[in-house]
Amino acid sequence: MTGAPRAFRKIGWQRLRLDVPESLRLATIDRNYLLFGEVSGRPALELKWAQAATKAQADPFYYLTKLSGSQRKGFEKLDVSPWTLPDAWQGVLSFFAVSGFSWRADGQEGKGLILCCPVCGTVTVIRFFPVSFLNTPDLIPQILASFVDHPDKEHILWAVFDIEAVLPASFALQFHRFDVGRFELRFSHGPHHLTLYRWAMAHVLLKGNPLENWPQNFGFPSQAQERRGQSGKGEYVEWMSSGRKSLLGLAGEYRLLRLMHIAHKDRVIGMELAIRYRWRKSPPGAFLANTPEDAMNTLWNGYGLV
Repeated sequence: MTGAPRAFRKIGWQRLRLDVPESLRLATIDRNYLLFGEVSGRPALELKWAQAATKAQADPFYYLTKLSGSQRKGFEKLDVSPWTLPDAWQGVLSFFAVSGFSWRADGQEGKGLILCCPVCGTVTVIRFFPVSFLNTPDLIPQILASFVDHPDKEHILWAVFDIEAVLPASFALQFHRFDVGRFELRFSHGPHHLTLYRWAMAHVLLKGNPLENWPQNFGFPSQAQERRGQSGKGEYVEWMSSGRKSLLGLAGEYRLLRLMHIAHKDRVIGMELAIRYRWRKSPPGAFLANTPEDAMNTLWNGYGLV
């Protein structure tokens, strides 16, 4: 007997993509590490990935041993042994070189996978914890069928918690922070520097402090040009600033900051695009379009809440 359809949500982080049940919560996130847990706090699904060395490609269990012995987060010392995957799991992972393992640690035991991608050379270790929802026969194959460890196109999905952004693959993540009430992700591509913001409890933050007062918190001068505009998400307010960054005027920076209050979600989202340039080398153009304003519009259209 088949149960009711289960709701899934998309996760995108550092080129990795997969669908996870809505009932799971993202508990821990690091540069190449994700841990999902149940609402109760019990861990359920763990992933760690990195580029493989030649030895790891030849012997996946070498890589698992290396991870379990050296990682700061997750993959504590495991007692592991080879395990044969069910046909339903193997069938949805035919693109990868796959090895299965059983694990024991801290009084728990479960199953796991080592996926080696023949195209990008990424090795991903996936560990399933002994929680009841994973016993649903078709659930794990659904999760595995959605797994991608490198983008097929020129854009990458970044989707964690309640934010989602589709950015050019050339943007590299430099910094991330997920504090209670405030998210911040910084990316760079050559002279282009992009920052995504998200604030919760907007009704509290905006009380007596409208968005028009916010740009000075980002280092924008009081005379920065302000303008309003419309996008598919609604009305936003934006500021532009440009200036020299050296005494001789040989370097400069062009900055755009855009903020939007999404009232029905009680959130404020923001995006800042900074383009740093040197005289006669890289003028303040934009790699996505003819002007920084067009670049901002393109990037903004790919960012929002879920």
